[in-house]
Formats: sequence, structure tokens, C-alpha cells
Amino acid sequence: MVRFVESACLVALVFALPHGSAGQEVDGPHEPPLSTIQANDNRTPAGILKNGVVRVELDAAMGMWHPEADDGIGLQVMAFRERGKPLHIPGPLIRVPVGTDVEISIRNLLKEPLVLHGFPTSGGADTVQVAAGETRRLNSRLDHEGTFYYWASSTNATLKRRSGAETQLAGAIVVDPAGRAVDDRVFVMTRWDQPPDTTVSPPTEERVALAINGKSWPHTERLTYAIGDSVHWRWINATDRAHPMHLHGYFFRVDSKGDGRVDTLYAPPARRLAVTEDIRRGQTATLSWQPPFHAGNWLFHCHLSFHVSGDLRLTPPVPDSDGSHGDAQHMAGLVLGVHVVPREGQATALPARGTPRLLRLVAAPIPGRFGTVDGMGFALEDDARGNEPLQHSVPGPMLLLTRDEPVDVRVVNQLSEPTSVHWHGLELDSYSDGVPDWSGSGAKIARAIAPGDSFTAELTLKRAGTYIYHSHLQDIRQLSRGLYGAIVILEPGQRFDPATDHVFALGWGGGDEEPHIAVNGDSTPPPLDLAGGTTHRLRFLNIAPAGGLPVSLSKDSLPVTWRPLAKDGADLPPSQSTSRPARLFIQVGETADFEFTPPSRGDYHLRIAKRSMLLRVR
Repeated sequence: MVRFVESACLVALVFALPHGSAGQEVDGPHEPPLSTIQANDNRTPAGILKNGVVRVELDAAMGMWHPEADDGIGLQVMAFRERGKPLHIPGPLIRVPVGTDVEISIRNLLKEPLVLHGFPTSGGADTVQVAAGETRRLNSRLDHEGTFYYWASSTNATLKRRSGAETQLAGAIVVDPAGRAVDDRVFVMTRWDQPPDTTVSPPTEERVALAINGKSWPHTERLTYAIGDSVHWRWINATDRAHPMHLHGYFFRVDSKGDGRVDTLYAPPARRLAVTEDIRRGQTATLSWQPPFHAGNWLFHCHLSFHVSGDLRLTPPVPDSDGSHGDAQHMAGLVLGVHVVPREGQATALPARGTPRLLRLVAAPIPGRFGTVDGMGFALEDDARGNEPLQHSVPGPMLLLTRDEPVDVRVVNQLSEPTSVHWHGLELDSYSDGVPDWSGSGAKIARAIAPGDSFTAELTLKRAGTYIYHSHLQDIRQLSRGLYGAIVILEPGQRFDPATDHVFALGWGGGDEEPHIAVNGDSTPPPLDLAGGTTHRLRFLNIAPAGGLPVSLSKDSLPVTWRPLAKDGADLPPSQSTSRPARLFIQVGETADFEFTPPSRGDYHLRIAKRSMLLRVR
């Protein structure tokens, strides 16, 4: 825990800066001009070390923030700065070795009073209030390693209720191990919003900007690592909502999770692997990974479609000469680009794959699939079907594959709009990853699959487990209409038995304005019969455009028990794979496998949010 001790306060001169309480957008000149807020890459700690004490002087002031291009649309927001230096979003990084004494001076140059969080006093107070024009001084000895943060509100709002100009008042606090340099990166997520206004003419719509270290994709920092590098990231969610963060092409290890006050560092046996990690409002996470293969372009992004949609863009992108939008500009918001490059002298050619198994996956419209809303679905084209028409379905057909077996999937687009397919959780070559105008490397960059065209993805199947394939273009529309499906990879020699192995694909059914939860494409899933006296594997995946889902299994209104097996396709550590009450919260982009042995015959109820599915054990 980070502890600060409040001392005597000094009064400073009030700085009367013009500002807008909602953090309004500004296009034209402003008198007098506000200071430009710079993006903070969190590489340089604030403060001065003298006589064993780090002294940090912070100001809170109004400034002009450009979350996209530096010369793009500006937003008037509140931000922190180190005294005498430019304003930054996020605020200055406070980073010291464990056991360091820290003196912090916080001066409020705003017209509004500030309520500061993250600087608890010795008496256990949760907040520090700083009146307009006032300076407060805090003293602390930081005696616990971990990732923490400070934040403020000008309206005495909670982190959940902050809005408008005050939402960017946040910064990272990192306490390092004593005597050991830590080679890592620190990322702070922030969110700005401007509510709709129907009192003006013409009425204005809600505006939102989501940023990582002060910038929104495609203006976020690009990270470059060499194959074999050890990568360590600290993430802080200073926004008002959760973000399931997903890494393409690789698994990462979860080393710690925290809530801003306490950071829990996991012992090595308890560190699990994942490709998507839910970082909830106010949480922190430390993630580590290593790219052992596959040079190319990758993404790390929030898997909530509304947090990465191109519709978030304050300034619409300009198409390239060929009509494409370079650097995956169909996305915006909480996205980081990662370039993995070979080490000097390292071979770049991919290893031989052997003769691949060939699959043909066809995307096509499904008229009237959701009543008045047409669906989109996939079908596997099989030469054995003869002249029978393809049966497209929502979700698409389960792809049943075998570890280490090379597979080429030719995706054929029979829709009237472009699409793509991302192979979520698979460790494969970047060019096949499925992100239009990004996947690949150098001059070889994959494009969207145009109507009537096709693309062949070369899949590498490195581990058995439960995975997802889904559209990675116009996500809100195409996912809600059904462009997704499950991938089950078995060990060599293993057979899939549908009597004991059950897949539950969770998504939206139909339109994106008033969606309803669908289980295997059905908002009223039919009963499922299970054989009694045997053990079943339950595989869950959430590929809705948005919304984590609570899942529970009960009998006679009482919870039963199950045993967690895997997360995102990776086996769980033994300590996390023990029998427990059958409850789960599954975020978008996550998969989860459980082992369930019915204790008796009868009716069981699988509840997924407000949906209930009957499991009949006979």
C-alpha cells in the first residue's frame, strides 16, 4: 500500500484560466491560449532525489489536449504537470525504489477545488482536498512494491462517475524492488466523454476519446521488440469502465493484479497464461511475455468493440490511394501497435509446415436470421456435400483441429461488404492474423477480404484448447450479426465426443442497438441432455461486441461445483484448477474450460446473464 502523510499547506496565487466544465472540443482560436498538453510515455520519473528523499512538485491546471494528431482537434481538459514543465496526460510518473521517502507538493491552479485520491494520509484518510489556489504537501515512505496510481476529481465524483474535463487527472505510481533495475513500460488508460446536448441547434451527439498514455489509435506509441526479448508491461485503468485487453499472436503471463491501493504480486506457481485479461475500473495489472517466433505486426487492444471502433475518431481517416486505410485505421481508441523484428543475423524465413489440411470457410448473408434483421454466417464447404447448398449458421461451424497439424483456411467472402477473420488466441504468422491494413510486415500487409474475394490463412496450432475465430472489421455490426465461431484444438490421437464435450458460444443476437444475449446463436437455447455418471467438459467463449457475462450452474436453486481447467486455451496452474462453486464472469475475448461431473440425475440450470439454459442429466 502507498501511504502519504499530509503536512502543513501553503496558499498559492489563483491562476484564472478559461475553461469549459465539460471538456469541450475547440476548433478555433482561444483567448488567452491554453497550454498544450503533451502525451506522457511514462519513461521519465518526476522529482528530484536529494539526501535520500525524492521531492515532487505537481500542478493541476487546464490545458488543450490533442488525443489524436498533435495538430488535430483539441479538447479543453484538466491535467497534471511537474511544476515548471508542460502539462501531461497521464500525469507525471512517480517512480522510486521500495523504502524511499517521498515529499509531494500539489498546487491547484484550477478554479475548482480538487479531491485527490491515491495519496492516503497516516490517519487512514482516503482523500486529500485541495482548494482552488491552494497547495498541499504530503510526505510518505513507499514501502510496498507494485503498481499504483493517483487521480483527482473537480466535482468530488467517484472514478466511475467522473466525466468531461476532469477525466484526465490521473498518473502512475511505481514502487520498484530495492537495488534492482526493472526494464518495463507503464501504460495508463484514460477516457474522456462529452454528453449529447439537445438544447443547441443542431443537437450534438455524445463524443468519446479513449487513450493510452495520452493518445488514441493510430496515434498511440508503436512498440518494437526483437524475437526472444523479455517484455514486461504495467497497466493502469484510470477510466470509468472495464477493459478486457487482448494480445494478438502470443500468450502473456499475469504477474500481478491490484486495485490502486494494494498490488498482489503472484508467486511463480500462481502465474497463469492468457491472451485476454480483464482490467476492471481502477485496477492495475503487470503482464509479461516473450516473442519466441513470428516476426511481424501485432496488436494489443481492448476487446470491447465500442472502445476500439473507428467511430470513436474525432477526425475521420483519409483513405490511401488504393482505397485502404493504412495502419488499421478502421480502429481507434485503446489500441497499441507492436512490431516484432528478427534479431541481427537471425533467419526470417518461416519453418517448413508440412502438407497442410485444407479448409474452405465461406461467409455469406443469412436473410431474416434475427427476425427483421439479416444475419451473417459462416459455412464449411465440403466436397462431399455434392450439389447441396451451403448451410450458413450463427455461430459458424466449430473448427475441430489437432495440435501441430498445419491447416490452411481459405476464407471466401460472399457478403456485400468487406470482412476479415482473426484467429483469436492462435500463435501464428502475422500475415494470417486477420487485421486488415496491419497484419504482416514490411510491404506484405494483409488487406480486407473484398466481396467476391478470398484470403488463405495459414494456421499454426501450437497448443490444444478452446479458441475463437471472428471478424475483425466493422466489429459491432459483423459480430452482432453472427460472424464468429469456436475453434477446438485436440491433442494428437484425441477424439472429440459431443456427448461429453460441450461448447457454449456467447454473443449478441441481431442488431447492435438493442442486442440480446445469444447462446450458440439462440436467445432461448434449447435443453441439453447430459449423460449421468460421467465427466463432461464445458467450454465457454464470449465474443459479443461488448459486455462481460456472469455464468452459473445450479440444481434446485443451489450452486453445484465444477473444476476450472483452462483460460484462453492455456491450462491453469494447479492452485487455480481446484473444485469450486460453479460461477464464472467471462469477459469479451475470453474462453474458459471447466470439468463438471453431475452429482445426481435431474434438471440443472445454466444461467448466462438473464438467460437460462436447461441441462437435463439422465
